[in-house]
Amino acid sequence: MLEAVKALTPPAGSVYERRRQTRGGSGGVNALALLAQHPPLARAFLGFNRHLLYESELDARLRELAVLRVAWRLGAAYEWGQHVPVALDCGVTRAEVERLLQDDPGEGWSNLERALLAATDQLLAGGDIDDTTWRALASELDHTELLDLVFTVGGYATLAMAFNAARLPLDPDLEGFRPDVRE
Repeated sequence: MLEAVKALTPPAGSVYERRRQTRGGSGGVNALALLAQHPPLARAFLGFNRHLLYESELDARLRELAVLRVAWRLGAAYEWGQHVPVALDCGVTRAEVERLLQDDPGEGWSNLERALLAATDQLLAGGDIDDTTWRALASELDHTELLDLVFTVGGYATLAMAFNAARLPLDPDLEGFRPDVRE
């Protein structure tokens, strides 16, 4: 699959070019090239992903903490590289980004953030959130935000799996985490 992604040349005036112009750098060309190999799936998934990124009721900082945790837990360097800049723009600090690369993300998180990170880990490990963590989340998030959190973890886990399975190379403007960071 990697050779197919490398072989795709985005046409001028395409979504790739628009993305480059608005974001700078390559702007996710490899991810879009991968999805472009299956246009009906790309349309459906990008609509869902648009909700997660732009229409979700979940606070953007919380969303990005969950996305980065998913990327690290699933070893998705591409997804990590795409979302570290987004997270920084949403108020996540460099120190917090580094703490997400640990099994135990440590201290310094709010109660809600700690519950969100625990929920993300639990969803990825067993597809569920324990009652204690759910209650902690529900004490600060409404039903819509709770659903957006679960679907954010699931949606970005799906992307992480696709990117990993395709051996998707980083775009030139992305910096992934070191492959040995999980050791």
